[in-house]
Amino acid sequence: MKKLFFTLVAMMAMASGMYAQGKFEVKDFGTFKMHTYFTNDPMGDTAFIIETEHGLVTLDEPLMKDNFEEFNKYMKDLHKPVDYHIINFHEGGNPTNATVRAEGMTKFMSEGMYDNMMKGFQQSFGDKMLDRPIGKTTEIRFGETLNNDGVTYKFEKAPAGGFPAATIIIGGKVRATHSVPAKAHINGRSGDAAAIEASMKDAEAALVSGCELFIGSHGGYATKDVVEFQADYYKKVLELAKQEKDADAFVTALKKAYPGLAGEDGLTQAAANLYK
Repeated sequence: MKKLFFTLVAMMAMASGMYAQGKFEVKDFGTFKMHTYFTNDPMGDTAFIIETEHGLVTLDEPLMKDNFEEFNKYMKDLHKPVDYHIINFHEGGNPTNATVRAEGMTKFMSEGMYDNMMKGFQQSFGDKMLDRPIGKTTEIRFGETLNNDGVTYKFEKAPAGGFPAATIIIGGKVRATHSVPAKAHINGRSGDAAAIEASMKDAEAALVSGCELFIGSHGGYATKDVVEFQADYYKKVLELAKQEKDADAFVTALKKAYPGLAGEDGLTQAAANLYK
C-alpha cells in the first residue's frame, strides 16, 4: 500500500500543465451499454457510465475538473437521470450527490494512506482537481447485490493486497476491478509470492465469472483472452520463482519465457520482492 502511495505521488510530481482531452468508447450488452471514458489525466484514470433503458449509473468518476466537465456533458447528452454514483477505488465527481460504496470504504477513504494520497493530489493539482465527495453514502456489503433498472451489481471482496474495495460484477457481463488485466510483465509494486498467487486466483475467478468484458479504474477494459494470458503468466511466475536460485536468474528465465513482452523494466524490482 505504501509503495502504491509513493508511486502515485511520483506520478503527480511528474505531471505538469494540462493534459490531453479524454475519449469515450461504448459497448452494447443488450440490457445495458457500457460507456468507458479514458480521461488521459496524469494518473491514467478511467471512468464508466452504465446506461439502461431508463437511467444511468456511474462508476469511479473523474478527479479533474476538465475531465469531469467533459464526462458530465457527455452524460447529460444521454438525456437520462443518474440513479447511482458508485465510488469504488477512486473518489471523484458529483461531490454533493449521494453515492454508493463497498462496505468499509467510506471510513477507509477518509483516513490514513488514502486520505493522505488525496490530500497530496489536492496540493499538487490545486483548483484543477474536484472537491472530494461530501454527499450521503450508502454502503453495500460484500456478497450483496444492488439492482437497478434490470441490471445487477454484485459486490465481491477485491483480492488481498490492494484497496479494500469491491470487485463488481455488472449485469453478469462486466467485471470491474482496480487495474484492468493486461498482457504485460509484473511490475515493482506486484509484491511477494503470496500477492502473485492472489492475482493468479483472481484471474482464474474472472475466467469462471461468465463475464465478457473486464474493466479497471486504470487502463480501461480488456477481453477474456487477456485474462487467460494473465492466469497462465502468473502461474509461470510462481513456477520460476521456485525453480530459479536468485532474482537475476528469475528475470532471465521470465524474459526468455515471454520474449518482448511489455514491462521488462519493472522486473528487477518485482524479482527483488519475490526473493526477499
